[in-house]
Amino acid sequence: MRTLVTIFAAAALTIGVSMAMPPEMLKSWQSLERRAEAGDSDAQWRMAGVLERGFDTIAPDTTRAMQLVRSAAEAGHPAAMNYLGYLYGEGVILPQSADSSIYWLGKAAATGDAKGAYNLAYRLLPDTTALPWLRKAVAADLPQARVLMGNLMAEGRIVRRDSAAASALYSEALASGLRDAQLHLLNLEGPGIRLMSDEGKYQRAKELWDLGGYTAAVEYLKAITERSPQLAGAYTLLGHAYSRGLGTEYDFAKGNASYALAAELGDPEAANIMTELLELFPDFKP
Repeated sequence: MRTLVTIFAAAALTIGVSMAMPPEMLKSWQSLERRAEAGDSDAQWRMAGVLERGFDTIAPDTTRAMQLVRSAAEAGHPAAMNYLGYLYGEGVILPQSADSSIYWLGKAAATGDAKGAYNLAYRLLPDTTALPWLRKAVAADLPQARVLMGNLMAEGRIVRRDSAAASALYSEALASGLRDAQLHLLNLEGPGIRLMSDEGKYQRAKELWDLGGYTAAVEYLKAITERSPQLAGAYTLLGHAYSRGLGTEYDFAKGNASYALAAELGDPEAANIMTELLELFPDFKP
């Protein structure tokens, strides 16, 4: 369900909103309503967002909200067309209809709307007609599209299996802020972790850590068994994970144990952390 537009927390007698609301808000809402009634598709879309669930003293009015969404969609508003297609596809609010869903998503995608292209591709799968639309969404840098294309490549569904390309797509989605992409990375790479050298595990963990994939990074770090100066930084990273609750549960003892080992192996950052800890707690023993 899309995020509601909440900037118009206003009042209007025509929808039963209390006139006790601030005059500025009332003016904003009335202005929005006038523009919607005049056929402004963006105003219709915004107004529908408020009415769908209601806001403050504005009572929910799903029927009117859907009328406005449809009006905006029929006027060619990409987000409204996409949303109408989503509602038909999921059978949420509106009766479920695959044909109506594909129709409206297709119209949204045809305008160049990346989300519309992605949703259309999702509805068309496993038919190969989904691929051109999915590629458009990937080209538009939509993280969810990268994950879906990665899944197809990882599984060899309607495209050639390509694990390396799938991994790259998941990493790009993760870099864009889609944290769930790291779970797909783990599903793809996890079975091979035990076959990697400890140095290789550390390098991959650093890459994932820098992308914000803390859960995936920790899996690589926990698989490291060698204790050498070259891997001291790996134990420092693991200390960060435990002490900050990143990618794993917070564990003060395990965090400090990892820092202590990293310091012993010669990592300067871990050594500084242990020095500060001992200054605060002189009787501390890792």
